[in-house]
Formats: sequence, C-alpha cells, structure tokens
Amino acid sequence: MLLEVIEAIRERVGKDYPVWCRLSAMEIGVEGGITLEETQVVAQLAEKASVDAIHVSAHLVGPGRRPPMAQPPGTFVPLAEGIKKVVSVPVIAVSRIPPELGESVLQEGKADFIAIGRGLLADPHMLEKVTSGREEDVAPCICCMTCLDSVTWRDEGIWCVVNAALGREREYELKSAEKPKKVIVVGGGPGGMEAARVASLRGHKVILFDDGDELGGQLLVASKPPFKETIDTFRQYMVGQVAKLGVELRLGERFTVDLLDELKPDAVVLATGVIPFVPQIPGIEGKQVLLVSEVLFGAETGERVVVIGGELVGCETAVYLLQQGKSVTIMMRGPELATNVNPLVRVPLIGRLKTKGASILTGVQYEEITEAGVTVRTETGERRTVEADTVVLAAGARPNTDLLTSVEGKVAQGLPVGDCVKPRGIREAVEEGYRAGLTL
Repeated sequence: MLLEVIEAIRERVGKDYPVWCRLSAMEIGVEGGITLEETQVVAQLAEKASVDAIHVSAHLVGPGRRPPMAQPPGTFVPLAEGIKKVVSVPVIAVSRIPPELGESVLQEGKADFIAIGRGLLADPHMLEKVTSGREEDVAPCICCMTCLDSVTWRDEGIWCVVNAALGREREYELKSAEKPKKVIVVGGGPGGMEAARVASLRGHKVILFDDGDELGGQLLVASKPPFKETIDTFRQYMVGQVAKLGVELRLGERFTVDLLDELKPDAVVLATGVIPFVPQIPGIEGKQVLLVSEVLFGAETGERVVVIGGELVGCETAVYLLQQGKSVTIMMRGPELATNVNPLVRVPLIGRLKTKGASILTGVQYEEITEAGVTVRTETGERRTVEADTVVLAAGARPNTDLLTSVEGKVAQGLPVGDCVKPRGIREAVEEGYRAGLTL
C-alpha cells in the first residue's frame, strides 16, 4: 500500500515536486512489533519508489510507561541514524530535539534534517532567536502534551502552557501601550511573571513584589517531583526575561496596601496564588502531618507515608516518595485518581504508582488522624486504620484573596490573575497573566 500511495502521488505531482514519507521505525511497548531492521527494508523500497526524503519516527502501542516529560531529548535519533545507513536520500530526525542537540546530530551525520514540532508551538520565533545568538530568549517547550490534549480530547482549540498567544496571534498581538503606566505586580509565580513580562514589553514601568527569596511561586514546588525538570527550565527562562526587561524586583518583601500611597501605581496585578486547603479531620494538627510543599522542599518523612489527596499533586508526590523507598498509601474521597489530568500524563502516572507498589484507596471518608495512622471508612463501609509515620496533605488549595478587597477602589485598575482567581494549572496562570499585560 505504501508503495502504491507513493506511486499515485508521484503521478499527480510530477518528478520535480518534493515528496517524502514518514516511517515509524519501530513499535514500542509490544512484543513482535515492527523493528528497525524491517523498517530499513521498507525505507529502501520507498527510496526506489521515488521519495525524496524519509522522516523517521516511532510509535507506542498501548499505554505509556513514562510520562511525556520523562522522554529523553532525541530518543528516536538512533532510529534515524539506522535508516540513514541504508538509503541515499535525506533522512529527517524527530523526537524532542532542541536546537543545540539538533545541530550536533547534523554535524555527526546521524540525519540530514531536524523536524521540530512542539518546540515551535512554544516559541514560533525559535530559529530567528537561535541564529541571532539569543538562545536564552527561546521559550522552552516543557513537553507536557497540553497542545495534543487540547485538540485531541478537549476540542477547545490548541493551547500551549508557555505560549498563551498560540492560535490567537491576532487577538493577542503585542503592541506598544498608548500611554505607559506604572504597574505593580504582586506575586512572582507564572501568572505574575507573565504579566510583568508582557507589560514591560509594551512599555510599562513594572515593579514586581514577591515575599519569597526567589521567583517562581508554584513552579518551585511543581518542578520537584520526578521528571518535572522542564518546569524549572521554564521558570529560569521567565526569571531571565523579567530581569532582562528591567522589571524592578522586590524579593523577600511583602506588599501591603500602605505602599499604594508611596508608589502611586496606575494599576495593580494581583497574582497572589493559593493557600493550602486543610480538611477538617480530627487530629490533622498533629506534628506528623506535613503539607505537600514541605515534603517536596525536603522535609523528612517516616518510612510509612499516607498521602491525602489523589489529584496530580498528590499522585506526583506519592511517586516522589516511592522513589525514596518509602511505603506509600494514597487516598482520596473521589472514586478515581487524577481525574483532571491529561490522559497522556495520567495513564503513565497511575501506572508508575502501581508499578512502584503504592497502595491506593479511593472513595474513603476520613474519620481521624492519630499517631498510629489514618482511620477511614472505606467504600464498603469498613472502618480501617492505615498505619503511617507521616501524613502528607495534598488535598488542594483555596485562592489567596486577602489583598483583593483591600485594593478595590484604591487604584485605577486592579487585575487578579492565576490561582488567586481559582486554583488551576500553569497554563491558565500564564494565559491570564498575558491577558493582564495586554489589558493594561
């Protein structure tokens, strides 16, 4: 069939029109699937059938074992190299290849062209920036698969976590402000940094307050679980952009309404984030109970750990603890884990929990926390105590709205963004920060 398709296309377009095919060099995750050796034969047949190049990828059969962020850059490059050994037409390599790696692949003769997909969704100006020596200005793809999730399962138009303007380029075009303003941004998480970045690009004078020692907000926590290094790469990019644009940083300083009289801003962007939600369970104030942020920042736990909360943060924290050799039970009131998570991330995440030996309890009612552990009522009505040395709270968060009412009426323009509006994800925070920067 492949050869007949190539022949039919060539008849239509003629000899001088470039035609290439994309081959899956091997099937991953199944015994007896396609192998590289078989695909080498197919590639030679395609070359004889007059294709001008061969694009080499691979595909997964069944649910993934690793989340998208865990796939090493250039995973499929050896497959492209294997095809290049048996054909004379150009070979195109793909698979999470950043510019610096792509350049080395070309220099080493492993492929003739590099295909970049998601990286150009994250930053369509990547190549322009790289060729002009501005690599630090390239917005990094964090390999979260939000782009694929948005068009495949959600049918809501394409989204990118780091590029709010993707698919909305006309609506979100950056233009210089007609009248530069003095803007205060409160909160240095993704929403606050994006608001500061966009406002500065438009010519506003921006002062960014954050009571922490470094910028990042929830990104600092989100980058700690296994395979989340790309989150910190994005954080570092944003920190660099804010500094490069001349945003005045006030780290380690808490913003108060009293500063409005001193600084006299035209607008305030509130990106004050969230406050951890602490469920009303008897004994939850015990010293063996830790917040998830404390654990991810290095707080010691006992050998037996119960994680209360089974959405993304709870599941990732459980994996984090399992990789330390802890015995982990993850429990939640709902019937299923990680219900709000992209399927491409959810399936391998739950699979890893099970493979690593986590005990999973869903549909529970919490009765009390004691020194012995956590007592729950199970779905079947059984009263059960799960033994634990440490209990980790990952039960969600509530918006930090303390400043919202205080600022109202005291500044010409007040714009809340991100989790202080409603706890959600990085994408929503970045998108609202971008829109706030446009609105000013």
